[in-house]
This record gives sequence, structure tokens and C-alpha cells, in this order.
Amino acid sequence: MIDEIEFSRYENFDRDRFLDSLCEPRLEYWYCIYRQKLYPCWIISSKGKSDLCIAYSDFGICKAPWGILINWELLNHSLRKKDMGGDDTWGISINDVFDLYIDWDFPIRFTTKTSLDNNSISEKKKNITEIRSHSNYCACTFYITNVVEDLQESTFENCSFRGDDLSILMVKNCKFINCNFNNLNVLGQWSNSKIIGCHIQFLNLCSAYIEDQSLGWVCDKSKIQFLDLSQTRLKNFPQKLLRLPLIKLNLALNDLEEIPKEIINLEDLQELYLCGNKLRDFPNTSSINLHTLAICGNHLEHFCSNRLSPNIKHLDISHNRIRDFTCKRKLSFLDISGNLMSKDVINRISLQYPFAITKPFFDWNWGME
Repeated sequence: MIDEIEFSRYENFDRDRFLDSLCEPRLEYWYCIYRQKLYPCWIISSKGKSDLCIAYSDFGICKAPWGILINWELLNHSLRKKDMGGDDTWGISINDVFDLYIDWDFPIRFTTKTSLDNNSISEKKKNITEIRSHSNYCACTFYITNVVEDLQESTFENCSFRGDDLSILMVKNCKFINCNFNNLNVLGQWSNSKIIGCHIQFLNLCSAYIEDQSLGWVCDKSKIQFLDLSQTRLKNFPQKLLRLPLIKLNLALNDLEEIPKEIINLEDLQELYLCGNKLRDFPNTSSINLHTLAICGNHLEHFCSNRLSPNIKHLDISHNRIRDFTCKRKLSFLDISGNLMSKDVINRISLQYPFAITKPFFDWNWGME
């Protein structure tokens, strides 16, 4: 196998260093973070008590047989010991892998040691499967599968949170700076913590206690696409929302009495949920790309079709106090049930939108059939 390596392919290939690092091939089982399993690897090169090995495996990342293995145990890493690494450490040719092997100044280049500073822990450029309080993380990649119960006094800078969801019960006195999330779920409390320049696909604060309801803790440069603030006891519409590139916004089951006219500035907004508030005036969404509006369970007395988005497809105005309804939009879903509309109005709506849900507010036959 070693005789077949084409050393001449690479001008700077350190042939002697490679040969010096050869070892008797041995079979070991190493952990693959992406598959959450152990796989057999044939180690053919190592640096003695080093943190790197070159190995061959039929289960290499991206079906590449040659890869670099990282022995975190020798770096005093607290989470994993033997890691198969990522797709950037595996290749089709041993020459490609060895180029990385001799080029890396490891661990200085890729992982700085854990340090203690003012009773806090600092981690830099590591793959991590557990989040701790009183810690500073820089350029780390997190693979979190369990709910984090309590997170306090921690800072995350240039970090990436992999996986579908990161769920935290309580966040207090923390900072997230230039981090990337898929879904961030705060299940209990968000207190004195900041989001600065982060990209979050879905921020879920449903039912959470939010200390600062003005959302002053969200930096303008942050990019949040989906935001759920339902059941968070909001009494006023947070103006900060108007400066976020939102696609979906859920403000249901709060105590909102009005929606500012500036909501039309949310040009990318496609879904808006306002159910279960105390709204009396129909919000103006006439100039945005909104296709879904749910505003059921409020105190609306009038429906204003001229305030609807031209792209509206899904409209729920059920369980209000509306007596009349006229609309020229091409809807695919309409719920007007639970309002104060006469039978004539309901019949007219049913002719225009046969699929409409039209059960009136007073229907003494409910459950009697």
C-alpha cells in the first residue's frame, strides 16, 4: 500500500516525514459526529503521542477512504476522545490527506487550549456537544441534542450551532455575536441577553418570559427569518421588529391593541399571525408580500379589504365582531366563522368562496345533530 503512493505528484511532499510517521497498521474504532456512531478505521500513520493520525476506512466522510483522525483525549478535551473529523479532513487520495497532515500546525492552528480567566472557561475553534455556563466560546461548532436547562454568563462569538434545534430553558446574561442557528428555542426565560449580528432561521420565544419586551436586545444587523413571540404577554408592538428581515411573524395570544402602520415596511413578510389579541382596527398590509394573515379572536368590527396584501391567499378573520365582508382577492382559504354576519352575507360569501368556513357566532344547533 505504501509503495503505491505517488510522492512525485506533490512538489513539497515531505516524503521522509511521512515515512518516519508510518506505524504498524492497527484497527481502532473512532467516533463520527455526523452519524453519531463508532466506525472501524485502519491507522497507518501517526506521530507517536500526537493528536493526529492518518487512517483508511470504508466509512469515511463523504465516502472518501482516507482521512485524518483527531485524538481529543491528548488535548485534554472534555467532550470526545477519538473523532473522525469532518468532510474537509477526508479525501480520495492519501496524498491529498497527507498535504493537510503536514500543513496543519495542530493544535495551535485549529484548537486553542482551554483556559481559565476570572473563573470562566474559554474555548476556541472546537467541536462541542455540551454548552456550559460561565464560558466564552469563539469560532466553535456546536452539536447539541439535549435541552440546555440553564445558561448563564456565557458569550458566543462567531459560533455555528448545527442540527435542527437548539432548545434552552433559561438564558440569562449571555451574548450571541455573529453566530449562526437553524432553530433557537427559548422555553422559559430570556433575561439580560443580547443577539448581535446573528443569522437565525427560526427564533422561537413562544410562552417565554422576556424581560425586555421592546426587543432592544436584538441588534439591527441580526437576520431573523421566522420569529415566534406568541404568549409572551406583549402589550405593545416592538418597534425593533420593523428593522428585521422577517418572513414569518407570530404575535398571537398577547395583549396587543394596535399594529403600527409602519408594518408595511416589512417587505419580505409572508405570514403574519395576530390571533387572540385585543385589536380593534384592521392592520394595513396592502403593500407587502403577505400571503397568510390570521387575525381571529380579536375585537374587529369592520373588515377593510383595501388594507389586504394583493398577494393574500390564506385569510382567517374568525371570531371577531364583523357584520359584513366584501373582498376581491383570489383566496385559497377563508375562515369567517364566529362573527356577527347575517345569513344573507354568509350566503353571498359562500357563493364567491365555496370553500369558506362560515359557521355563525350564534348557532344553537352546534352539537345537537
